[in-house]
Amino acid sequence: MQFAGSRVRRYAVGTLGILAVLVFLVAFFPWNWLRGPIASIASTRLQRTVAIGHIDVDWGLPTLVAVDDLTIGNAEWSKTPLMATFPRTVFTFSIPSLLRMTPDIVQLTRPDVLLERNAAGDANWHFDDAAGHTGAAFGAIDVDACVSSSNARACRASPVSMAVASSKAR
Repeated sequence: MQFAGSRVRRYAVGTLGILAVLVFLVAFFPWNWLRGPIASIASTRLQRTVAIGHIDVDWGLPTLVAVDDLTIGNAEWSKTPLMATFPRTVFTFSIPSLLRMTPDIVQLTRPDVLLERNAAGDANWHFDDAAGHTGAAFGAIDVDACVSSSNARACRASPVSMAVASSKAR
């Protein structure tokens, strides 16, 4: 004779066991395995070569995703092969933004970005893919910038404020 309570207990223990395994897998997942697939998706979306050096995820409130040595290739018409290099990029997610996959804050450390136009007036910062996806959504960008001149290069941790706007030529 079986008791109804033992069946419920088995299902509860089984469900908790599965949840514990999932939490363990997510917490200790080797995120660098996803560098290739993420770079491939980004390359397709941007129609540029994207490379990622290292990914580290810090689960918490907020969740931080750190990407080291991120590079984005330039437009085909440019003489310079790389449009942007980011030695370190940190994406900050709250729980709602994590579910939407749109970071609240993107922190760039010492970015090196080349913005240029060709003779026809095409800008290398226009990223439109074949599916019609344009732009990216995020809350804010923090830049830890290095200011360079022809004589010296000095890094500073003061905030840089900027507004970036782009419109697609029709």
